[in-house]
Amino acid sequence: NACMDITPFQYRIKDKNTLLAAYMPFVKNGGLFLKGVALPMGSPVGLLVAIPGESMKFGLEGKVVWVNATGMNLGVGVQCTESPSLLHFKVKTEALLAGLDRTKNATYTL
Repeated sequence: NACMDITPFQYRIKDKNTLLAAYMPFVKNGGLFLKGVALPMGSPVGLLVAIPGESMKFGLEGKVVWVNATGMNLGVGVQCTESPSLLHFKVKTEALLAGLDRTKNATYTL
């Protein structure tokens, strides 16, 4: 059963700059970088994500598609799988990040 192998994480993003650094719009369905997490490529992950200005947490699932094992930003990038919660998360996240320039702010995946 694949469900029992999912690694669960609670991820509270406190401000827009942290959200900008962690959000990965360039992967299919979008994703998040989990700083300080070590998991092998392809690992299934369950996320309970809180973002600034939202009282509701978003339940997301995905898999590890990016591993950064060296440098300052150790961690993994998780590509989200499609779900109604993901669509709501993306709409809220992209609205929060509207107007912020990704090219001028360092992201965790650099």
